[in-house]
Amino acid sequence: MGALGRSGITLLVALAIASLQSSLLASPALAQAPAAGNAEPLRVVVAVLPFRIHSAEPLGHLERSLADLLESRLEASGRVTVVESVLVRETVLGYAAGELTEDALRQLAIELDADYVVAGSLAELAARYSLDVRVTPVAGGSSRSLAFTASGEDELLDRMNELADRILEILSGVSPRATVAEVRLLGAADLVPDPRARLQQQTGAAYQPALVSADLAMLKGLAGVATASVETERQGGAVIVSYRVVPAESILSATEVVADDDRVAGVEVQGNRRIDANAIRARIATRSGDRYEPARVAEDVRQVYALGFFRNVILRSIDSEDGRILVFDVEENPLVRQVSISGNDSIDGDKIRDILTLTTGATLDYPLLYENRVRIESLYKAEGYYLADVSYEIEPLQGDAVAVDFHVLEGKKLRLQTIEFVGNEHYSDEELQQGMKTKPWKFFSYVTRFLDKSGTFSEPVFQQDLQGVVKRYQNDGFIQVEVDEPDVLPDEDGLRVRVAIDEGDRYRVGSVD
Repeated sequence: MGALGRSGITLLVALAIASLQSSLLASPALAQAPAAGNAEPLRVVVAVLPFRIHSAEPLGHLERSLADLLESRLEASGRVTVVESVLVRETVLGYAAGELTEDALRQLAIELDADYVVAGSLAELAARYSLDVRVTPVAGGSSRSLAFTASGEDELLDRMNELADRILEILSGVSPRATVAEVRLLGAADLVPDPRARLQQQTGAAYQPALVSADLAMLKGLAGVATASVETERQGGAVIVSYRVVPAESILSATEVVADDDRVAGVEVQGNRRIDANAIRARIATRSGDRYEPARVAEDVRQVYALGFFRNVILRSIDSEDGRILVFDVEENPLVRQVSISGNDSIDGDKIRDILTLTTGATLDYPLLYENRVRIESLYKAEGYYLADVSYEIEPLQGDAVAVDFHVLEGKKLRLQTIEFVGNEHYSDEELQQGMKTKPWKFFSYVTRFLDKSGTFSEPVFQQDLQGVVKRYQNDGFIQVEVDEPDVLPDEDGLRVRVAIDEGDRYRVGSVD
């Protein structure tokens, strides 16, 4: 549990509920609420369920105390009416924890006469916390998922404050994108012409990640620029956008010719926030006092990249009286703060989340991001949605963090129309399909589809069916039979599956010794 223990964190939560009442309206999200008497508050009715707690320690006391803290923050905004906690507890008793699907949460909202239901869970391991919350509307739209991590009790309370702000943004329909308070361009003083006039994201306009990405691509493409990066910083209800340009002349070349007396006067690490500088220096072989060797320094850059925590590593050289000072300027991968799923009308969000390996609290890993996109597409294919297309959007959040949204265009569910075998001479297609769990759609499938899933093609199930085909051939003497991977051909009329077979020679028993 950490230094505070069970009673300590309970006291922290209780104190937070009391002390935050007077300071809640200073929050950026809450500051947008209309003052009393000036305008009619939004008055959305929200039911906050007791939090589910997963921990090796007995932390059941947090189920209600965390919900109480969240309710206090929501009510203090003046825009939310919270359903009485006693009524919520009585109503939720009729639902098992595993039954709180999106449909069940909507039914709860109806029973509680609420516009939204907030359901959350807290996982604790070695004083590290993972907070996951779903905000479900009673009608229309999908649930919104929010996730936060904390390394201690104090930080957990900070995350609860952030959670309340994000929920208020969802309830009020206010976009988390704020106004840009300032646009900074660093390191571009010597560039001619000045690229500031070409920046699309302007001070005073709404913050738009797409424009920032376009600006970054423009800066990287400028002559005399080795690379560029961007950082965003929340300040009150606004955003400060800082572009940083690295001139090409400041980047060291691994093939440059250096004098014998060219020495390294120092090695510095800059740009790191979460990763300890000593951990980075441990990968750098070049030391102060060493002779400067470009090839060795280039390998140092590769070793720093190999740590896997950085999306960019820039090496700069600064001349000093004692020699070169090498500066390893790193740009850390952002943290994944939130993972959401949208567009999934036919497959429940919880079912999709169960197959994801991209977790909140980890650094953004683009290969893993691609893998999870493929995982969602594979799940849809297993349900017959072979036209489903999954994309993802990465949205910068406060600090060095991002939200990842997987957006699904489900398309039409396709029925399996035919299974065709190519190269089979000993058995007909109909004989090979005998005993298969995978069955094409027929006119009578309207009656049998609930029993045998007629017309549904699931690749894992079909692979088992093909193992039965191999076994059938081998039991009949074709011990070298080869069955290829299925070729799935989708079109608007449905799915056609084609499987190539090389039967090989048929063997008979000659003698048994």
